[in-house]
Amino acid sequence: MENLRLITPCEEYLNSYIEAYNEDVNFRAGMDECLCPPETVIETACQYRNGIDLPPERVPSSMLWLVTDNEFIGCTDIRHYLTDRLLLSDGHIGYEVRFSKWNKGYGTKLLALSLQYAKENFHFDKVLVTCDEDNFASARVIEKNGGIGENTLETIDDDGRKN
Repeated sequence: MENLRLITPCEEYLNSYIEAYNEDVNFRAGMDECLCPPETVIETACQYRNGIDLPPERVPSSMLWLVTDNEFIGCTDIRHYLTDRLLLSDGHIGYEVRFSKWNKGYGTKLLALSLQYAKENFHFDKVLVTCDEDNFASARVIEKNGGIGENTLETIDDDGRKN
């Protein structure tokens, strides 16, 4: 794969990020995962990294972009530590590949680079990466990176409904 690397969100790739954001809005309508709004993504990444004004249930995290020399491919969010809730749902790493780059191996590479970053920067011995039970593509990405299916959890949303 062509010169893939993780970078901190920046103006240089913002136009490509906006294209990816629009792909999400147009092709993934109604899905839970969606990229951060372009007008706030760089500021949000800085706030999350430094633990400033975080929304409830959020912890400091490193938001990084997977890029080539000229294009935004996807993003990862590496949480600096886990709360009890994160242990049951989101884990250490969340990641997303832009819609037009699905099924091309980028998810596997993105998670591999995220795991390397987490090990080098946070010295994690073990990393929790989760996915929905019916997200077979994400499960395969996790397995390709050495992940082992541990268990399935039944969760309850804010309205008391089982998920």
